[in-house]
Amino acid sequence: MKIRLHSALVSVILILYCTFILPQTICCSTAQVLNYKTAKKTGVITNRVLGEVSGVAASRKNAHILWMVNDSGNAPTLYAVRPNGTLMADFPLKGIKNTDWEDMSGFSHNAIDYLVIADVGDNKARRHQCSLIFIPEPALTAARGGHPITDWWQMKFKYDNGPRDCESVAVDTAKRILLLSKRDKYPILYQLPLIFPPKDIVYTAKFVARLTTLPKPIPFDLMYNRYQPTSMALSSNGCTLVILSYTHAYLFNRQQCQTWQDAFNTPPTAILLPLPETGELIQREALCIDHQTGALFVTTEKIPAPIYRIDPAN
Repeated sequence: MKIRLHSALVSVILILYCTFILPQTICCSTAQVLNYKTAKKTGVITNRVLGEVSGVAASRKNAHILWMVNDSGNAPTLYAVRPNGTLMADFPLKGIKNTDWEDMSGFSHNAIDYLVIADVGDNKARRHQCSLIFIPEPALTAARGGHPITDWWQMKFKYDNGPRDCESVAVDTAKRILLLSKRDKYPILYQLPLIFPPKDIVYTAKFVARLTTLPKPIPFDLMYNRYQPTSMALSSNGCTLVILSYTHAYLFNRQQCQTWQDAFNTPPTAILLPLPETGELIQREALCIDHQTGALFVTTEKIPAPIYRIDPAN
Protein backbone atom coordinates (compact mmCIF):
# COMPACT_ATOMS: atom_id res chain seq x y z
CA MET A 1 0.00 0.00 0.00
CA LYS A 2 2.85 2.39 0.90
CA ILE A 3 4.55 1.70 -2.44
CA ARG A 4 1.34 2.47 -4.32
CA LEU A 5 0.82 5.70 -2.38
CA HIS A 6 4.44 6.70 -2.98
CA SER A 7 4.08 6.05 -6.74
CA ALA A 8 0.85 8.01 -6.83
CA LEU A 9 2.45 10.92 -4.97
CA VAL A 10 5.42 10.97 -7.38
CA SER A 11 3.00 11.04 -10.33
CA VAL A 12 1.06 13.95 -8.83
CA ILE A 13 4.27 15.90 -8.14
CA LEU A 14 5.47 15.31 -11.72
CA ILE A 15 2.18 16.54 -13.15
CA LEU A 16 2.24 19.66 -10.96
CA TYR A 17 5.87 20.29 -11.89
CA CYS A 18 5.16 20.07 -15.61
CA THR A 19 1.97 22.12 -15.30
CA PHE A 20 3.07 24.98 -13.07
CA ILE A 21 6.85 25.06 -12.67
CA LEU A 22 7.55 24.43 -16.37
CA PRO A 23 4.69 26.39 -17.98
CA GLN A 24 6.69 26.88 -21.19
CA THR A 25 7.53 23.20 -21.59
CA ILE A 26 5.26 20.83 -23.50
CA CYS A 27 5.47 17.24 -22.28
CA CYS A 28 6.19 14.81 -25.13
CA SER A 29 5.51 11.11 -25.47
CA THR A 30 7.60 8.69 -27.54
CA ALA A 31 4.83 8.62 -30.14
CA GLN A 32 5.00 12.39 -30.61
CA VAL A 33 8.66 12.69 -31.60
CA LEU A 34 9.86 12.28 -35.19
CA ASN A 35 12.54 10.35 -37.06
CA TYR A 36 13.18 10.53 -40.78
CA LYS A 37 13.78 8.48 -43.94
CA THR A 38 16.16 9.17 -46.84
CA ALA A 39 15.99 12.54 -48.61
CA LYS A 40 14.36 12.52 -52.07
CA LYS A 41 14.39 15.27 -54.67
CA THR A 42 10.92 16.61 -55.55
CA GLY A 43 11.91 19.29 -58.06
CA VAL A 44 14.24 22.10 -59.06
CA ILE A 45 13.84 25.88 -58.88
CA THR A 46 15.01 27.48 -62.13
CA ASN A 47 13.33 30.91 -61.94
CA ARG A 48 16.08 33.48 -61.38
CA VAL A 49 13.95 35.63 -59.07
CA LEU A 50 14.54 32.83 -56.52
CA GLY A 51 18.31 32.86 -56.82
CA GLU A 52 19.06 33.35 -53.11
CA VAL A 53 16.40 31.46 -51.19
CA SER A 54 17.22 31.87 -47.50
CA GLY A 55 13.95 30.83 -45.86
CA VAL A 56 11.08 28.42 -46.49
CA ALA A 57 7.83 27.62 -44.68
CA ALA A 58 5.23 25.00 -45.57
CA SER A 59 1.82 26.57 -46.06
CA ARG A 60 -0.90 25.80 -43.54
CA LYS A 61 -3.61 27.33 -45.70
CA ASN A 62 -2.73 26.31 -49.27
CA ALA A 63 -2.16 22.67 -50.21
CA HIS A 64 1.23 21.77 -51.75
CA ILE A 65 2.71 25.26 -51.38
CA LEU A 66 6.05 26.28 -49.94
CA TRP A 67 6.53 29.94 -49.03
CA MET A 68 10.01 31.30 -49.75
CA VAL A 69 12.01 34.50 -49.28
CA ASN A 70 15.37 35.67 -50.62
CA ASP A 71 18.48 36.89 -48.85
CA SER A 72 19.69 40.50 -48.52
CA GLY A 73 19.98 42.60 -51.66
CA ASN A 74 16.72 41.23 -53.02
CA ALA A 75 13.19 42.58 -53.11
CA PRO A 76 11.07 42.32 -49.93
CA THR A 77 8.83 39.73 -51.56
CA LEU A 78 7.12 36.52 -50.46
CA TYR A 79 7.00 33.73 -53.07
CA ALA A 80 4.63 30.76 -53.35
CA VAL A 81 6.38 27.73 -54.85
CA ARG A 82 5.31 24.16 -55.59
CA PRO A 83 7.53 21.33 -54.26
CA ASN A 84 8.45 20.66 -57.90
CA GLY A 85 10.04 24.13 -58.08
CA THR A 86 7.31 25.96 -60.01
CA LEU A 87 6.79 29.58 -58.94
CA MET A 88 3.04 30.10 -58.45
CA ALA A 89 2.75 33.66 -57.13
CA ASP A 90 4.67 36.55 -55.61
CA PHE A 91 3.52 38.94 -52.89
CA PRO A 92 5.62 42.11 -52.44
CA LEU A 93 5.61 43.57 -48.93
CA LYS A 94 4.98 47.29 -49.07
CA GLY A 95 6.67 49.74 -46.71
CA ILE A 96 9.41 47.45 -45.43
CA LYS A 97 13.00 46.70 -46.42
CA ASN A 98 14.81 43.40 -46.85
CA THR A 99 17.87 44.28 -44.78
CA ASP A 100 18.95 40.66 -44.45
CA TRP A 101 16.08 38.17 -44.48
CA GLU A 102 17.57 34.85 -43.39
CA ASP A 103 14.77 32.49 -42.39
CA MET A 104 11.02 32.17 -41.97
CA SER A 105 8.45 30.03 -40.19
CA GLY A 106 4.70 29.50 -40.01
CA PHE A 107 2.41 29.29 -37.00
CA SER A 108 -1.23 29.61 -35.93
CA HIS A 109 -2.50 32.14 -33.41
CA ASN A 110 -6.15 32.38 -32.36
CA ALA A 111 -7.07 30.08 -35.27
CA ILE A 112 -5.39 32.37 -37.83
CA ASP A 113 -2.36 31.24 -39.85
CA TYR A 114 0.66 33.56 -39.93
CA LEU A 115 4.15 33.69 -41.39
CA VAL A 116 7.14 35.24 -39.65
CA ILE A 117 10.15 36.45 -41.64
CA ALA A 118 13.41 36.80 -39.74
CA ASP A 119 15.38 39.92 -40.71
CA VAL A 120 18.30 38.78 -38.56
CA GLY A 121 21.35 38.34 -40.79
CA ASP A 122 24.44 40.02 -39.35
CA ASN A 123 27.64 38.51 -40.77
CA LYS A 124 29.92 40.90 -38.88
CA ALA A 125 27.80 41.15 -35.70
CA ARG A 126 27.27 44.90 -36.06
CA ARG A 127 23.49 45.22 -35.96
CA HIS A 128 22.33 46.55 -32.62
CA GLN A 129 18.74 45.85 -33.58
CA CYS A 130 17.13 43.13 -35.70
CA SER A 131 13.49 42.44 -36.45
CA LEU A 132 10.82 39.84 -37.12
CA ILE A 133 8.06 40.57 -39.64
CA PHE A 134 4.65 38.96 -39.11
CA ILE A 135 2.05 38.65 -41.88
CA PRO A 136 -1.26 36.79 -42.16
CA GLU A 137 -0.66 33.89 -44.54
CA PRO A 138 -2.04 34.81 -47.99
CA ALA A 139 -4.57 32.63 -49.79
CA LEU A 140 -3.74 31.65 -53.36
CA THR A 141 -6.19 32.02 -56.20
CA ALA A 142 -6.32 29.89 -59.34
CA ALA A 143 -4.71 32.65 -61.37
CA ARG A 144 -0.93 33.14 -61.45
CA GLY A 145 0.19 36.15 -59.49
CA GLY A 146 -0.20 37.74 -56.12
CA HIS A 147 -0.95 41.09 -54.59
CA PRO A 148 0.95 43.62 -52.46
CA ILE A 149 0.94 42.93 -48.73
CA THR A 150 0.36 45.97 -46.55
CA ASP A 151 -0.99 44.17 -43.48
CA TRP A 152 2.14 43.31 -41.48
CA TRP A 153 3.64 43.84 -38.02
CA GLN A 154 7.26 44.21 -36.98
CA MET A 155 8.92 43.07 -33.75
CA LYS A 156 12.20 44.91 -33.12
CA PHE A 157 14.66 43.20 -30.81
CA LYS A 158 18.25 42.94 -29.59
CA TYR A 159 20.17 40.08 -27.99
CA ASP A 160 20.85 40.15 -24.27
CA ASN A 161 24.61 39.61 -24.77
CA GLY A 162 25.31 41.74 -27.82
CA PRO A 163 24.88 41.48 -31.62
CA ARG A 164 24.81 38.00 -33.14
CA ASP A 165 24.62 36.62 -36.66
CA CYS A 166 21.55 34.40 -36.98
CA GLU A 167 19.89 32.47 -39.81
CA SER A 168 17.41 30.31 -37.89
CA VAL A 169 13.95 31.03 -36.46
CA ALA A 170 11.07 28.88 -35.21
CA VAL A 171 7.85 29.50 -33.29
CA ASP A 172 7.27 27.26 -30.27
CA THR A 173 3.93 25.95 -29.10
CA ALA A 174 4.79 27.48 -25.72
CA LYS A 175 4.14 30.93 -27.22
CA ARG A 176 7.75 31.87 -27.73
CA ILE A 177 10.00 32.54 -30.71
CA LEU A 178 13.29 30.66 -30.91
CA LEU A 179 16.43 32.05 -32.58
CA LEU A 180 19.73 30.21 -33.11
CA SER A 181 23.04 32.01 -33.58
CA LYS A 182 25.29 31.02 -36.48
CA ARG A 183 28.91 32.04 -35.93
CA ASP A 184 29.49 31.19 -32.25
CA LYS A 185 31.77 28.23 -31.55
CA TYR A 186 28.76 26.62 -29.91
CA PRO A 187 25.50 27.99 -31.39
CA ILE A 188 23.32 29.81 -28.87
CA LEU A 189 19.57 29.41 -28.63
CA TYR A 190 17.61 32.55 -27.70
CA GLN A 191 13.95 33.16 -27.07
CA LEU A 192 11.49 36.02 -27.48
CA PRO A 193 7.90 36.13 -26.23
CA LEU A 194 5.22 35.56 -28.85
CA ILE A 195 3.31 38.78 -28.20
CA PHE A 196 0.95 39.36 -31.06
CA PRO A 197 0.74 41.89 -32.44
CA PRO A 198 4.05 43.09 -30.97
CA LYS A 199 4.30 46.46 -29.27
CA ASP A 200 6.36 49.32 -30.71
CA ILE A 201 9.31 48.72 -28.39
CA VAL A 202 12.67 46.96 -28.65
CA TYR A 203 12.38 43.48 -27.12
CA THR A 204 15.34 41.50 -25.74
CA ALA A 205 16.08 37.98 -26.96
CA LYS A 206 17.06 36.00 -23.87
CA PHE A 207 19.74 33.31 -23.67
CA VAL A 208 18.30 29.77 -23.44
CA ALA A 209 21.13 27.31 -24.06
CA ARG A 210 24.35 26.56 -25.92
CA LEU A 211 24.39 23.66 -28.38
CA THR A 212 27.53 21.73 -27.48
CA THR A 213 26.46 18.35 -28.86
CA LEU A 214 26.39 19.11 -32.59
CA PRO A 215 29.02 16.98 -34.40
CA LYS A 216 32.50 18.47 -34.24
CA PRO A 217 33.56 19.81 -37.64
CA ILE A 218 36.41 18.21 -39.55
CA PRO A 219 39.19 20.53 -40.86
CA PHE A 220 37.53 20.80 -44.29
CA ASP A 221 34.26 21.89 -42.67
CA LEU A 222 36.10 24.50 -40.61
CA MET A 223 37.81 25.87 -43.71
CA TYR A 224 34.49 26.51 -45.44
CA ASN A 225 32.30 27.09 -42.34
CA ARG A 226 30.19 24.08 -43.29
CA TYR A 227 29.40 23.30 -39.65
CA GLN A 228 27.37 26.49 -39.10
CA PRO A 229 23.57 26.31 -38.63
CA THR A 230 21.67 27.98 -41.47
CA SER A 231 18.02 27.24 -40.64
CA MET A 232 15.83 25.36 -38.17
CA ALA A 233 12.28 24.09 -37.92
CA LEU A 234 10.09 22.97 -35.03
CA SER A 235 7.31 20.38 -35.22
CA SER A 236 3.78 21.59 -34.58
CA ASN A 237 3.64 19.76 -31.21
CA GLY A 238 6.89 21.38 -30.05
CA CYS A 239 8.65 18.04 -29.49
CA THR A 240 11.06 17.86 -32.44
CA LEU A 241 13.61 20.48 -33.50
CA VAL A 242 15.59 20.08 -36.74
CA ILE A 243 18.67 22.22 -37.40
CA LEU A 244 20.14 22.57 -40.90
CA SER A 245 23.85 23.11 -41.55
CA TYR A 246 25.89 23.40 -44.73
CA THR A 247 26.43 19.63 -44.61
CA HIS A 248 23.54 17.74 -43.01
CA ALA A 249 20.51 18.33 -40.78
CA TYR A 250 20.36 17.36 -37.11
CA LEU A 251 17.33 16.24 -35.14
CA PHE A 252 16.73 16.85 -31.44
CA ASN A 253 13.75 15.22 -29.71
CA ARG A 254 12.48 16.24 -26.29
CA GLN A 255 11.56 13.37 -24.01
CA GLN A 256 8.72 13.63 -21.50
CA CYS A 257 8.88 17.09 -19.84
CA GLN A 258 12.42 17.98 -20.90
CA THR A 259 13.33 21.57 -21.60
CA TRP A 260 15.35 22.28 -24.74
CA GLN A 261 18.33 22.90 -22.46
CA ASP A 262 18.05 19.29 -21.28
CA ALA A 263 17.37 17.89 -24.75
CA PHE A 264 20.52 19.51 -26.13
CA ASN A 265 22.63 17.44 -23.73
CA THR A 266 21.95 14.39 -25.90
CA PRO A 267 23.76 14.23 -29.27
CA PRO A 268 21.30 14.72 -32.15
CA THR A 269 20.37 12.24 -34.86
CA ALA A 270 21.90 13.14 -38.23
CA ILE A 271 19.59 13.47 -41.24
CA LEU A 272 21.92 12.86 -44.15
CA LEU A 273 21.72 15.11 -47.20
CA PRO A 274 23.66 15.06 -50.49
CA LEU A 275 26.98 16.80 -49.86
CA PRO A 276 27.64 20.11 -51.65
CA GLU A 277 30.53 18.60 -53.64
CA THR A 278 27.98 16.42 -55.45
CA GLY A 279 26.54 19.60 -56.99
CA GLU A 280 23.33 19.31 -54.98
CA LEU A 281 22.19 21.82 -52.34
CA ILE A 282 25.37 23.83 -52.82
CA GLN A 283 24.47 26.50 -50.25
CA ARG A 284 21.62 25.00 -48.22
CA GLU A 285 20.02 27.70 -46.11
CA ALA A 286 16.31 26.89 -46.01
CA LEU A 287 14.46 24.17 -44.07
CA CYS A 288 10.85 23.67 -42.95
CA ILE A 289 8.48 21.06 -41.55
CA ASP A 290 5.12 20.42 -43.19
CA HIS A 291 2.78 20.56 -40.19
CA GLN A 292 0.24 18.27 -41.86
CA THR A 293 2.59 15.40 -42.76
CA GLY A 294 5.69 16.08 -40.66
CA ALA A 295 7.82 15.98 -43.84
CA LEU A 296 10.93 18.16 -44.08
CA PHE A 297 11.68 20.32 -47.11
CA VAL A 298 15.19 21.65 -47.84
CA THR A 299 16.45 23.92 -50.59
CA THR A 300 19.43 26.10 -51.36
CA GLU A 301 20.66 29.40 -52.64
CA LYS A 302 21.91 29.54 -56.25
CA ILE A 303 20.08 28.48 -59.40
CA PRO A 304 19.29 25.72 -60.28
CA ALA A 305 18.12 25.01 -56.72
CA PRO A 306 16.91 21.46 -55.99
CA ILE A 307 14.16 20.90 -53.44
CA TYR A 308 14.45 17.81 -51.25
CA ARG A 309 11.74 16.17 -49.17
CA ILE A 310 12.44 13.90 -46.19
CA ASP A 311 9.42 11.97 -44.93
CA PRO A 312 8.96 10.83 -41.33
CA ALA A 313 9.90 7.22 -40.61
CA ASN A 314 7.14 6.89 -37.99
